[in-house]
Amino acid sequence: LQVVLGCAVSALAVYYLLQQVSLDQLGQELGRAQLLPIGMVIVCVLGSLVTRAARWHIYFLPERRVGFGPLLGTLAISYMASTFLPLRAGELVRAVFLGKRESIAIPRILGTILLEKLFDFLAIGVMLALLLALPAHTALPDTTQAAGKFIISVIVAGFGCVIALAVWRSPTPPGGGPVQTHPPVGLGR
Repeated sequence: LQVVLGCAVSALAVYYLLQQVSLDQLGQELGRAQLLPIGMVIVCVLGSLVTRAARWHIYFLPERRVGFGPLLGTLAISYMASTFLPLRAGELVRAVFLGKRESIAIPRILGTILLEKLFDFLAIGVMLALLLALPAHTALPDTTQAAGKFIISVIVAGFGCVIALAVWRSPTPPGGGPVQTHPPVGLGR
């Protein structure tokens, strides 16, 4: 139902867009487009996809060696799905698709995706901290500085929780037993 609803919303958006845009004018604008910047964007997007697949490959090690090709293909499919499906459902598509393709438990894949997102947030936090630490940061409005400091503190607290869970090493947190024995929607089977 969610996939059908997502496709319907996407089709409606494309229809509405085509009603607002003159196809002749679009063709003229595309004819004047410069190929070098477009080519650079394509190379950058492909480079980003390849590096993300390489990073994702590392998250499965040492327990599981997943081939680079399936990871790259799965990432491309999930990004396409994220374009058409609401609520970043492409991440779930990525987990389910790779789980079926490589016979890996979906919770294991979701764990690697969560780890990937945590490192993305850490990178954002480091960049934000560097921005706030620059001498020119005094030119930033006080509300921007306060928001930046709050975001950094949330990221640090989140990584503190991740480190605590890694040190704790208990397979299931208290109260998590029912979810582990009866996972929702057949996950992990």
